[in-house]
Amino acid sequence: NPNSGLFTLETDMPEISELSYFIYSMDGKVMETDELQIQNASRFDFDLSKYDSGVYYIKLVSDKGTYNRKIMIK
Repeated sequence: NPNSGLFTLETDMPEISELSYFIYSMDGKVMETDELQIQNASRFDFDLSKYDSGVYYIKLVSDKGTYNRKIMIK
């Protein structure tokens, strides 16, 4: 981080079967959202290269909690 907009999310959470994600711009606008189906260890690739350079945030939500992370696209 930063990179060209290609990110990978790797999970190893057998207790979680579904995970929602939200990509936000710096001004709080939701750029993208979806639900991911988790099967024990899973890997998900995100291509955010379509967005302008800058800082974005990813929010991951499951029934076990919420995780937020800053993403920088150059």
